Amino acid sequence: MRWLILFLLLMIPISYAAEDFHTSSFLNLETEISGSVDNARGVNTLRINVSFFPKSAEFLNIISKDYPPESDEYSDYIFTEYRNVDEELLNYKFNYKIKSDFNLKEIRSKIPFPIQDVPDEYEQYIKPTDLISSDNSLIIQQASEIIREEDDLYEAVYKIGKWNNENINYSLDSLTEELTQDAEWVLQNREGVCDELTVLFIAMLRSQGIPAKFISGQSYTNLIPGFGNHAWAEVYFPGKGWIPFDVTYGQYGYVDATHIKMKESADAKDPSVRYSWSSGSISIEPTTIDIRTNVTSSGPGLSKAVNIDITILKNKIGMGSSLPIEIELENLNDYYLATTLYLTKSASETKDNTMAVLLKPKETKKVYWIIQLPELDSGYVYTSDIEIVDFFGSLDSEKIEYSESYEIYSSREAEDRVYQLSLENRNPESSLDLFCKPNKIMYYDYESAKLVCQMDNSEDKLYSDLELCFLNECETFDMDKGKKEVIFDINADFTGTKENHARLSNSEIIKNSYFDVTVLKSPNLEILNLEYPMEIKYGEMSKITFDLPTETPVKDLEIKLNSKTLFFFQTYQGRDDFEVPFSSNYFYNHKNSKLVLEYLDFNGKKYYYEIEFQVKVTGVPFYVVMGYWWFLILAVAIAFMIYRRYFFRLDEAPKPNKSKRKH
Repeated sequence: MRWLILFLLLMIPISYAAEDFHTSSFLNLETEISGSVDNARGVNTLRINVSFFPKSAEFLNIISKDYPPESDEYSDYIFTEYRNVDEELLNYKFNYKIKSDFNLKEIRSKIPFPIQDVPDEYEQYIKPTDLISSDNSLIIQQASEIIREEDDLYEAVYKIGKWNNENINYSLDSLTEELTQDAEWVLQNREGVCDELTVLFIAMLRSQGIPAKFISGQSYTNLIPGFGNHAWAEVYFPGKGWIPFDVTYGQYGYVDATHIKMKESADAKDPSVRYSWSSGSISIEPTTIDIRTNVTSSGPGLSKAVNIDITILKNKIGMGSSLPIEIELENLNDYYLATTLYLTKSASETKDNTMAVLLKPKETKKVYWIIQLPELDSGYVYTSDIEIVDFFGSLDSEKIEYSESYEIYSSREAEDRVYQLSLENRNPESSLDLFCKPNKIMYYDYESAKLVCQMDNSEDKLYSDLELCFLNECETFDMDKGKKEVIFDINADFTGTKENHARLSNSEIIKNSYFDVTVLKSPNLEILNLEYPMEIKYGEMSKITFDLPTETPVKDLEIKLNSKTLFFFQTYQGRDDFEVPFSSNYFYNHKNSKLVLEYLDFNGKKYYYEIEFQVKVTGVPFYVVMGYWWFLILAVAIAFMIYRRYFFRLDEAPKPNKSKRKH
């Protein structure tokens, strides 16, 4: 009797398709397993032992199956025997109709870790094997560093699974004729395909006394697109049984309905097909078995399991800034749930656009994302949607605004804020709230700034040795139920907007309050690029042009030429070009002129600015030079001469006086 053993390559990654079967509540599937044996003619007895086929389970229902004649199914393999083979090429196949459900077991309470007692029948799943080298010192050390002092089994398994997903690069470079690399190799090289990621995951679990099985089968990916061979793990939870974890797909505590379990084993090197035959000198040539799975129908999508609420922690920031985002997640279920967040809309392409989060029963948790904003054309204000979707279909989005004119928010500032808020989120539930803000929305550089911090303790609980700190200044006090106010001086020796935070803490709690301090330059407006004709002929038209820039907003701005108001603005900020047309006649009478700015800042402080200039007017007529009054007097004189007889004419000629002449 001669033997031949065949293995299956397990190398399927995940990439979600537009038609996403991964989020279906169930799938109806058809699976065909086929193979062939060449050079089979003349073989007296050919036995085929297939151990890789769909297995009935809690979440996998075999509706029907069709086997070759002379086939018998056992718990772990299908035995088929052929006698007196007269075909050169012998073909065989196994057909299944399957209903596969989304596989999630509900764990509603904490299971202590480490596990105290492992049932005897599961001892093989805790021991090292050739590939699952759980006794390797490097693997033991790495797993211990990941879980540290964790005492919750679900948390411990999740942390190891997440570490493998995030730190082992999925790469086909590790494929070899020897199939799977061992766990130590995967840890040292930080790469592998799905079976190798699973091998290292299981080795780490076993190194911490957690039983785990190697599961192989099929699952869907749109990289093919379609179903391909795949590997994942099942982990033993006392009192609950075996819980699926697929570290390649990032599915922790469940696997989706595309997973078809076909084999379970203690090691990853168990063969999938064994051949034996008796034929004298004949040597058969079997091919690798081919497995094809198709979806015939799908169930509805998964029910919403998580509420998502996005908060943009710093809006209206400069291009190229680091944008911190807070995501509040609420587990709607009374059992542990690990979900994956997907950043589906952003201002720029983000390399790391997924985040795994574990939520305890009914837990509310805050997590954070930092997004790098792009550098775009200046002179515009840009808006973008930030959208986050979770694996179970929940969604939330917010708009952000960014521009070259806004303050840059550096990566260091974003990371510090996320760090401080992450520390605060580790607090137990507290009745003490902290809210700090400057006493004004904005300040001018000639003002003093104050920070007002208000604390509110809504319960009958005494908080001792509280320390409230702003920058390097701290106050220490105890606080019972009620309210308290503390005021700090703000050093406003800058211009622009700066983010600051105050921190309230003791041995029990940490509370942070973030706020912006905006300091404006005094609005010392100045006319720039003043242009006007130095000389102009009398009677001609021309214009005055100038620019008026200001970064600081002002109000009630009045622009005058001498005493005449040219423009008035209730509020003014930015930069505008102005043009004032004029007739030369005006400047003949205003040889020394000035442009005047009068305005207020938002504190009501008055400002005044003027700039003098002269325009020389030439070709002035003599009557303008002499003046219009002299012209009027001359006109009156001429009129008088013309009409003088009329004014002085007598009605009768004068008569001589008569008198007697003396002789």
